[in-house]
Formats: sequence, structure tokens, C-alpha cells
Amino acid sequence: MKKLFSILFIVLAASVHVTGQIVADKSTKKYIVTLPEDVETMSVSRAGSGELINRFYYWAMDEFSDYKHSIQRDDTLFRGLVVNVSQPILKKVFGVGYTHTDRILTYDLILDADKKDYTYTFTNFHYKSKQTSPDGEEAMIDVALEEFKGAEKRSLLNEIAEEANAIVEKLKVAGEVELSEEQEAESSEWRDTRKEARAAAQKAAAQAKKEAEAAAKKAAKEKAKAEREAAKEAAAKAREAAKGGGGQENE
Repeated sequence: MKKLFSILFIVLAASVHVTGQIVADKSTKKYIVTLPEDVETMSVSRAGSGELINRFYYWAMDEFSDYKHSIQRDDTLFRGLVVNVSQPILKKVFGVGYTHTDRILTYDLILDADKKDYTYTFTNFHYKSKQTSPDGEEAMIDVALEEFKGAEKRSLLNEIAEEANAIVEKLKVAGEVELSEEQEAESSEWRDTRKEARAAAQKAAAQAKKEAEAAAKKAAKEKAKAEREAAKEAAAKAREAAKGGGGQENE
């Protein structure tokens, strides 16, 4: 019986779908949804260097096209993506009797991809809603999630975690979708353009630094020269004064 129980436990454990939990980040104190502690990265079956993050870029453009959003691609290492989304969510009647309508959840989805491995983090949650209490009193909520103090907070956090994990499931699918020829061409052109722009900016910064150092060196030399000339002039005046003083004593 004990052996049968152990086998059953292993089967059940293997069937559990691992999802990210919403927790407070220890350093920032902000709520985040990210990989479970025992999972370092997610992976796709295959992807070339720099390709996976572009798969997520084009997925995000389509996935959030109906919402207010912005997407920023990392143009330094070409492996990061930050998606800011303001997403409407459905009316909710919480178990404590509060009803939330006209709901908007805003958050950042941060992705980092290295070849075929990637990580995700949902953070900077902001919640906006009209809240109706059990006795019909209405109030507007418009706060960072950390600042929400309502009795329904635990249920709200669980709901947000479910929303985030639904997106994670879509990420798993999106990561396997290879780029079209048009997307590959656009990505390559964008990458080359950003590299050229960064190289030009670095060259301009280096030139500006060189010119600033030269100007500072010249200014220092001119200051030192002026100080020497001032010292010589002061010494000459002192000698003249000494001569004049000596003549008066002789008289």
C-alpha cells in the first residue's frame, strides 16, 4: 500500500502545471510574477542568436495591438524586450461582496532571451477600477498594486497571477514560431541601423571627450601662465617698493 501511494504521489506531482506566483520582490517591494525559484529559464526547441527576442517582439505587436501599449527592444545586447501594457479586464464580484468594474491593469512585461533560453518578469503593476461596496457605495481605485489595501486584495492578486500566467502560456507558443522572411529582413535592418547609430554616438562621445580634455588642458596652461605672470608682476612691485622704502631711510 505504501509503495502504491508513493507511485501515485509521483504521478500526481509530475502532472502539476508549474506556474509563476505573484510575490513581493525583496529589493524593490513591488509585486512581480516571474519564474518559480526552482526554474532558471524557459526554453524553445531552437533559435539562432538574437532570433528569439524578435519572435517575442512580433508576437507582442500582434498580441497587444488592441490595447494601449509600447514596446522597447534592447539595442545594445539585442536580447531584451520591455512591453508596457494597459489591459482591460472583466468585471469581477469578489467573495467579500465588492464589485469592480471599468477595470484596467497596467504592467511591464520584461523579457530576456539568450539563444533558445529566456526569462520573463511581470512588474510595475498599476490597478484602476470603479469599486462598489456591498451597501452600494462607489469609490475609484487608481493605485500601484502595492498600495491597494482593500479586503479583496488577496483575490485580486490571484486573479492578476492568472492573467500573467495566461500570457506566459502564449509566450511558450510564440517562442516556437519562426520569423517570416520579411520579419527577418526588418530585424536585420533594424539591428544594423542601431549598431551604426551606436557606433556613431560612441565616436561622437569620444571626440567630445577628447575636445573637452584638450580644452581643459589648454585652460589649465593658460591659468598657470596667468598665475606665473601675476606672481612675477607682484614680485616686481615688491622689489620696487623695497627700493623706494630704502631710499627714504637714507634721507
